[in-house]
Amino acid sequence: MQPDGSLQGKTHWEWSGYAAAEARTTEPAQLVRTLQQQLGDDTTPISAAVWQHQREPAHSLQLDLPLQMDNTEGQATTTYLALLARLGLNSNPFSAESRYFPVDFGTTRDETHQLTLTLPDGVTLTEKPQSQSLALPDNGGRFTYLCAQEGRTVQFMSRLQLNKAQYSAAEYANLREFYARIVAKHAEPLVLSTGARP
Repeated sequence: MQPDGSLQGKTHWEWSGYAAAEARTTEPAQLVRTLQQQLGDDTTPISAAVWQHQREPAHSLQLDLPLQMDNTEGQATTTYLALLARLGLNSNPFSAESRYFPVDFGTTRDETHQLTLTLPDGVTLTEKPQSQSLALPDNGGRFTYLCAQEGRTVQFMSRLQLNKAQYSAAEYANLREFYARIVAKHAEPLVLSTGARP
């Protein structure tokens, strides 16, 4: 994080298994644009992307991408920063209250987002989200969220594990609530103050 409230850094993305196969079928520039739109970065050129293992399906597909996000809150003394709302789930894909057919993901899932934010001098973390762990019944899945501060560094980790490729209609209500709580957790912001004492 820069003193003016903008964010500069780098992102590292990895896809493996079925996710890597799907990502490899997407035109690389289009995938980079999609990620930049998700992050709110309209400054970094697509040519700055560095790929690894694009044509090596035995390895995970990797992308290193610089990040530039402008400050949209001006000179406010308090800033609310919900970074995982950009990186992770920001809407519940299960909007219907009930379902009569199974939910078929096609495969199990294991998605992890890790984030490190370094605060500049003069910016103090006054409130952060609480760590949380959620689980679906019968070992159907787990969500783990960690947020910790050490000095001027704030670290996040969000991991979503879906242990089944298919969930029955009877499991739908629990799955829907599970996702709703993940979206709510990702929306919880860091509260940063300018000029406050640590």
